[in-house]
Amino acid sequence: MNQVNKIKEYVALYKASAGCRRCGYNKNTKVLHFAHRDPSTKYRDKYGKVVEPADMIKGKYRSRYGIETIIAEIAKCDVLCANCHGEDTHSADDMILS
Repeated sequence: MNQVNKIKEYVALYKASAGCRRCGYNKNTKVLHFAHRDPSTKYRDKYGKVVEPADMIKGKYRSRYGIETIIAEIAKCDVLCANCHGEDTHSADDMILS
């Protein structure tokens, strides 16, 4: 197994074992996100651009980051399902209620 696949497997197992911090969901790791507890601590590349954990793992940057960097970045995060992450990210003012 190559390094990229080892990292993907580690992250999937991490997400599944943690589950969503708010609701406990853990059935599909593709809908579990890493949400930074403090957005000001997000990793930045040498140009100052924020690199999200998902991009470190599967995006165009995946070959640039080792497991140590990825582990350090996800340690700054909570695991949230897509719905809970959306609710945490967007204020109640952004919601459309019909």
